[in-house]
Amino acid sequence: MRIALVVTLMAWVLCCTCVCAEEATFDAGRVTLSWSEDGDWLVLEASVAGADAESHVWVLTAVAHRFEDGVFAWQLHCSETMDSILIVPNDFLTARHFSTGQLGIDIVLTADGEGLAVRLPIAGPIPRLIVPGDVLELHALWIQQSPLTSIVVPAVDTVAAEPAGGGAGLPEQAPSSSLLPTAVAYHQGEPIEHRFALTEASDDGESGPRIVLSYTLMRLRDGRASEFVRFAHIAYDAPTGTYSYSIDTSSLTVGAYRLLVGSSDGTLSVHMDLSILPADG
Repeated sequence: MRIALVVTLMAWVLCCTCVCAEEATFDAGRVTLSWSEDGDWLVLEASVAGADAESHVWVLTAVAHRFEDGVFAWQLHCSETMDSILIVPNDFLTARHFSTGQLGIDIVLTADGEGLAVRLPIAGPIPRLIVPGDVLELHALWIQQSPLTSIVVPAVDTVAAEPAGGGAGLPEQAPSSSLLPTAVAYHQGEPIEHRFALTEASDDGESGPRIVLSYTLMRLRDGRASEFVRFAHIAYDAPTGTYSYSIDTSSLTVGAYRLLVGSSDGTLSVHMDLSILPADG
């Protein structure tokens, strides 16, 4: 998280040309939401005037409830000394903490802590972390515990749909029995795609019980995983009992990576190393 003076905050926000703004006001201040012109970023700006406090803790809660994307809600905490975000998928037992930097989220606080700017990527390490229609609640804990206000994320025509944990557009073929793809090298822009089943269907056509799975993609440096790149819960199709994921590689740096796939209870855990090559042509 970056902490800066008011001038830095204003300059940073002005550099983001935005469209489709939404605004809410409350007794102590105001909050606005706007999409960048290319639809890649949602920018939240908030300001509040309240009681003096040693620490200004902001909390941003998103209510998404999107089963197709594997995102139920998330909550971001930030202050002069705090920087974390809790992601709650549809299976609450698999909730997970991240730093905002891990998810590509930029945060700027004013020097007095009473101004906030947050820039959220729509296609960051967790695909579709925020989309139009989600509800955002803003809290300033030094003023009150309950939300100051809530605001709906506005629509924007240029927002591109990202598969939920991967899976859309995969070719129809017999699912693999392995959790990992067979290819070990991909060109930039070529998705890492895979479709698999954990168990075969029974004689009555019913598939086996569902196990909650997720993938994590890490960048390798000197043969060791050192940089978090992607995370998502893996999409599950109940009628067929199959799982599928598709990881966008267009923004990945050329180099070595490690893909980890596992279950929320730790009973399943596999990994493989792969390479991202320069784009064809």
